[in-house]
Amino acid sequence: KKTLPATPDAMKTSSVASVAAATPSLSTLTAAVGKAGLGEALSNSSTVSTVFAPTDEAFAAYLTKNGLTAEQLLDSPDLASILKYHIVPGVAAGSADLTNGQVLPSKLGGAPLTVDLSNGVVIKAAESSASVISADVPAGASIVHVVDAVLVPSSANIADAKAKWEAKKAEKAAAAGMGMGN
Repeated sequence: KKTLPATPDAMKTSSVASVAAATPSLSTLTAAVGKAGLGEALSNSSTVSTVFAPTDEAFAAYLTKNGLTAEQLLDSPDLASILKYHIVPGVAAGSADLTNGQVLPSKLGGAPLTVDLSNGVVIKAAESSASVISADVPAGASIVHVVDAVLVPSSANIADAKAKWEAKKAEKAAAAGMGMGN
């Protein structure tokens, strides 16, 4: 069972970032939001959005499936894009507001998210899907739905993430080598 903040009144004045930080099973998401530079935007309690928040287990499965380490994901130039794909701007949609087949535009743009209510609440993405495991968590003017998988916008972006990280690491190593007089 997932542990979520226990004080709904406090959540009404909070933000997506503070709800994630207060939820132990969302620690990877919290680290990723900070690393991607999205912390300030998601800390605004007046921002209206629907956020599909992957659990730590969801991120672990994503890393394993894609042969990435947590460090590689956090250093990936695609991290912000992956996270933005989990945000539906301009609407705080509670589970009662979702309809089967509903199309939700993500903050990333491109391929939208689609709601499937045939077996619980499932959010279908371009190349993955995630089940909502904890719905309707208030976060300021936003609503957070905790999901069991990372929503993937495009395999092209993901396939390049590891190669880009390795290239960046090699460039840093080469620059450090030059600075040492080699």
